[in-house]
Amino acid sequence: MLDLAALEAENETLLAFLYLCPVGIVQFAVDGTVRLSNPYAAQLLIPISPSRTIANFFVALERCAPELRNIAKDFPSDRGQVVQGHRIVVSGTGPGPRYLACSLLKISADCLIAVLQDVSREVQQEQQLKQNEALFSAIVTGVNDFALFSLNECGRIDSWNVSAVRQTGYPAEEVLGHDLETLVEARVAQPGLIAEQVAAAAQEGWSLREARLVRRDGQRYWCQILVAAVEGAQGDIQGYSVVMRDVTERRMTTEEFRRLVTTDHLTGAANRAHFFEQAGIALDRSERSGQPLSVVMLDVDHFKSVNDGFGHAAGDAVLQALVRQCRACLDEVAILARLGGEEFAVLLPGTDLGKAALVAERMRFSVATLDGLPVNVTISLGCAQMDKRIDSIDALLRQADEALYRAKRAGRDQVVVAPPLPEPSDLVVV
Repeated sequence: MLDLAALEAENETLLAFLYLCPVGIVQFAVDGTVRLSNPYAAQLLIPISPSRTIANFFVALERCAPELRNIAKDFPSDRGQVVQGHRIVVSGTGPGPRYLACSLLKISADCLIAVLQDVSREVQQEQQLKQNEALFSAIVTGVNDFALFSLNECGRIDSWNVSAVRQTGYPAEEVLGHDLETLVEARVAQPGLIAEQVAAAAQEGWSLREARLVRRDGQRYWCQILVAAVEGAQGDIQGYSVVMRDVTERRMTTEEFRRLVTTDHLTGAANRAHFFEQAGIALDRSERSGQPLSVVMLDVDHFKSVNDGFGHAAGDAVLQALVRQCRACLDEVAILARLGGEEFAVLLPGTDLGKAALVAERMRFSVATLDGLPVNVTISLGCAQMDKRIDSIDALLRQADEALYRAKRAGRDQVVVAPPLPEPSDLVVV
């Protein structure tokens, strides 16, 4: 005989567990339609959902993790773990991005369960650990392959030994008195890259970076560069010790893994997490060097009508073609990323607003003249440049996003540049 009291008590226990559970739990259909979610899941998803609802799991995460829809769709079995601990970067209002970890479990042909956790603190700790491990590796790994030398207080080479000659091919008489910038491959490096690292070492005590250098015979190689400040008795900087290690082989063996974790599943553009990581680095570099930093926000005009009229496969083909066309308009320093759905951003280090607008116009024209798709495609674009009144990458993206929507309101298929923010003295108090 069915014990209704026991069943009701069991249901109450389950509901209490779901309500108090410290992780977000969502049950949904294969098309994303949400059937059940607990309060913590709503707390995590509603602020980032474009519609401010969680009626559809994939729609709620479309801006932050558009790849999840394709990952779930491509899962071949009716049951099993689809993905575990998939990292999702969420733009926050604080000083840095917030991270969620998402695990998906398929329990039937038409039902999935998602478990969501806020792992921002863990990610910060991992990043710090990686930095410490990189420093340790630079000191104790492959000592025989190191080039060891020193710089004077102005950042110019004042000692050059056999190890440096062996690694770079340059004899002492060709480098003494010069700075390390002469060894950096100018085609892909930002001007002042080494000067920025020396400045960082002066401020923080040490700085560890990787750069592509050029040997005397023209051969390019990846090098890990550690610059450590040498302080005098009064705390003043008297020079710098430099350790350089050839990491080309390691770089090549990890390149495929790096590509997998930093690119969008569908289009091959950079993913959201990689964009914000690189944007933070570029912002720090811009603040140190005074070089300009711009972004371009863009999305496909009337993209919903493409999906509705021609199907999601056609929509996917449009996004893939857009990435190919836009990449052809960019140099190697620029980073094209898919932020969500049909929304993309381009990070342009060392580029002012005028040049960013020219880049945007090249991309607009390239996409508008694209052939071979079932529908004509256009894009709208908004450009913005970092300045002292913008305090974060999030704020810079908001400026570009506002310009993007002005382009859409003005008729689409055009580029709009964000106007500079007013100076405090320009504000009128009433």
